[in-house]
Amino acid sequence: MSMSNATRAVSDQVLAALVSAPRHVNPAVELWLELQQQGPRSAEDLMAASSRIEDAIAQGEAERDATGSALRNLVASQPVPARFVPIGF
Repeated sequence: MSMSNATRAVSDQVLAALVSAPRHVNPAVELWLELQQQGPRSAEDLMAASSRIEDAIAQGEAERDATGSALRNLVASQPVPARFVPIGF
């Protein structure tokens, strides 16, 4: 099966975007880790941080949804043969 130049270009763009994307921790997970490191907190402390917690949850859910959408698109896309064998294989 032959691949068109347009399909190859799009595939190359997607791969380049994935490779160049910065590493990132979901804001909700990041806040959870921070709170875990701080140890037990009082209800008052948690209430005072409720706005920050709600923001982290909202951002985390948005990122989860975007990641899920990207994954569904990748799974639904046509496979593209590699032009070279990755180092280590």
